[in-house]
Amino acid sequence: MADRKITVLNPSGYQELFQSGDNLLLSGTIQMNSNLITDLPNCVNDNDVARKKYVDDSVSAIVSGAPSALDTLNELAAAIADDSNYATTITTALGLKSPIASPTFTGTVTGPTINASTALQISGVAITSTATELNILDGATATTAELNILDGVTATAAELNILDGVTATTTELNYSDGVTSNIQTQIDTKAPLASPTFTGTVTVAAMDGEIDCGVYAS
Repeated sequence: MADRKITVLNPSGYQELFQSGDNLLLSGTIQMNSNLITDLPNCVNDNDVARKKYVDDSVSAIVSGAPSALDTLNELAAAIADDSNYATTITTALGLKSPIASPTFTGTVTGPTINASTALQISGVAITSTATELNILDGATATTAELNILDGVTATAAELNILDGVTATTTELNYSDGVTSNIQTQIDTKAPLASPTFTGTVTVAAMDGEIDCGVYAS
């Protein structure tokens, strides 16, 4: 189809339209006022006119059901504190945290009262002591080596409680160092120095002085 020019009369004067093949070219602007252009095709090329529905559908696809508080770029920026390096900030922050499973800490670990849902354990052994019992160690001046003496002790709680109220000094308690059997049992098998009474056969290696055996002839 040959090119041709169409002159249109409108309230502001004459408007020239040029038809080139299947295209209609406009010189100047179109005064739409309250009029509408309808039935435009879908956008294909970069310079195509977009219909409202096409724009609405495109924006909706981007928002894709986001909550109203996060459906604009400004709201999204505010949600990440306007941090343009948000990914780096989060990665750095996570690097300073410990995992929940088998964490490894450094320095001094400080925390509030522990409310454990299960018994605390040391090397897989549950701690059954109460807080009051554990607090007895508060202020203890014993060294680690001294406390480790308890490692392997098989005495029961009742037996250990015999120590409750003991006023003996460390030196006095150390007298029992090396004892391997019941002290009272050992003492019961010994004779006193004053007026001892023996049973069985008494053997004397050497005798100096007189011994009153308490045997008299009638």
